[in-house]
Amino acid sequence: MYHAKERGRNTFERYTPEMHSRANEQLLIESNLRRALERNEFLLHYQPLLDLRSGRVVGAEALVRWGAIRSWVWSRLRASSRWPKKPA
Repeated sequence: MYHAKERGRNTFERYTPEMHSRANEQLLIESNLRRALERNEFLLHYQPLLDLRSGRVVGAEALVRWGAIRSWVWSRLRASSRWPKKPA
């Protein structure tokens, strides 16, 4: 249903095995994120935003990192265009 909605109004989608795989992967990612939240595996970092001309701090950016993230998670997240690239 969500796949059809993404394509616009008045559309339909036929079930494919790929849809089942995508739904299972999404469920796996969500359950791992929930478990990580329960285990306090997220780290909060603040990154200053600098004015390059003056060198002064003009703001900050909050970054949340998953301390125990596994490479398989990033490979699945990158498969979706809504998720960021793996950090360096």
